[in-house]
Amino acid sequence: HVFGDSGEVARELALVEGEALQITNVLRDVAEDALTGRLYLPRELLEAEGIFARIPAEVLDHPALPRVCARLAEMAHRRFAEARQLLSRCDRRRLKPAALMLEVYGRLLDRLEARGWQRLQEPVRVPRAQKLWILVRHGLL
Repeated sequence: HVFGDSGEVARELALVEGEALQITNVLRDVAEDALTGRLYLPRELLEAEGIFARIPAEVLDHPALPRVCARLAEMAHRRFAEARQLLSRCDRRRLKPAALMLEVYGRLLDRLEARGWQRLQEPVRVPRAQKLWILVRHGLL
């Protein structure tokens, strides 16, 4: 609705894309959040992998944490795919910012996976040149 499309598909897109972006943010910030005593990983996934610690630093050091991150990344990929499908059914002229965010965060998730889940302390970003290319490609520059 913020971008001028209040149709049902656009509303569903907002929810699905928002979830994909949030999961990606959680994965990007796992180590940083743990250092400040915060943990946003789903308890269900942690416990399914045998992680019952509640102290973020202990979770960060657990050998099963990469499996949790990988499972969460799979969820994000499914949401990104669903969001792309929904976006294709919307007025893309109005939703260029949503398309841009989808592209940038999708690349961020890919870069997080390429870095690996054993090296969570290494920051990952989408290079400025890639962001500029995405802006040009979506007609925002």
